[in-house]
Amino acid sequence: MADTIARLIFEANTSELKKAQKELDALTKAAGKTSKEIPKVAKGTKKTTKATNKMADSFRNASTATAALTGPLNGLSGRLSFIATGLSRVGVGGLAVGAGIAGIGIAMQNSLSIFQQYEEQMFRLEALTQATGFTAGFTARELGSMADEIARGTLASAKVKSFLNGQGVPDVNIDYLEVPFNSVWIRDYGANTCYANMVEDVFLTDWIYNRPRPSDDAMPDAYGEHLGIDVYSTSANPTKVMSTGGNWMSDGDGIAFSSNLILDENDGNGDFGSLNYPDHTEQELDQIFQDWMGIDEYIKMTVLPYDEIHHIDMHMKLLDEETLLIGEYPIGTSDGPQIEANIQYLIDNFTTKFG
Repeated sequence: MADTIARLIFEANTSELKKAQKELDALTKAAGKTSKEIPKVAKGTKKTTKATNKMADSFRNASTATAALTGPLNGLSGRLSFIATGLSRVGVGGLAVGAGIAGIGIAMQNSLSIFQQYEEQMFRLEALTQATGFTAGFTARELGSMADEIARGTLASAKVKSFLNGQGVPDVNIDYLEVPFNSVWIRDYGANTCYANMVEDVFLTDWIYNRPRPSDDAMPDAYGEHLGIDVYSTSANPTKVMSTGGNWMSDGDGIAFSSNLILDENDGNGDFGSLNYPDHTEQELDQIFQDWMGIDEYIKMTVLPYDEIHHIDMHMKLLDEETLLIGEYPIGTSDGPQIEANIQYLIDNFTTKFG
């Protein structure tokens, strides 16, 4: 397990070094063209020394945290301590001069936030194992799995932060929720925001996810807990419902849209043997959605013949209470005819809240 964490750290740092190398190349070319670039290089050298010292502290603190652990995690402490000592003793400012140092400084600064987060996660793991008598109650494999999840989550959030900051997107209003997940399709397994007492009270409604991905299905509970919002789940009879966000749209005023997949996955049968499919009539489903989400009119359309997942967000988008954006195919091809038929069905049978 220590090898796994060390490898993940190395991969993160290597990724940042690759990015830094591109900037290093640019600096080197600029330095070769004119001596005016020398002050920039000197500035980079100063930043490098500062970043290196901070990184050494980060490694040293992480080493202290892991040293308190027994069993499989203990070997990591020595590795981190060795790296910290090496960074402190070498003194990056004395290694070389020129644009190369500036490149290292960029790499160190970009990597620093990753290791600071990693350090925090290691303290969390230390507290957890101490509370359970260190390794008491945990097998080496279980501890390894815990460490993998912590390292993976830390590096993932750091990568997202780095990308957003690199695009000039401030993250002052962004919370990073690090929880286990099976897939990226949060549009499908995330909870739906609802309001009670007009718009006075907000809560979340969560269906059973229509895929055998238990970590995805549990994510809305972690999200609700993080925000301090109540989560109501349609996971128990007689109001058990299975659905997916990609097959759901609502105008926010009592009208909802889905394909007939919502009927197919709530009639007691489905494609995945490991899932327990609810068994409801259409009328029962309509009543559940009215009771739980305030849906007065639930519009359901024929599934498309070539769209195997039958999610309506693959070809339509509700822009406001009166406007639908619909995908268009060349006349007579693929799913085009069925989409046109569904549009006509909507026009002939339904109106908006405003008529």
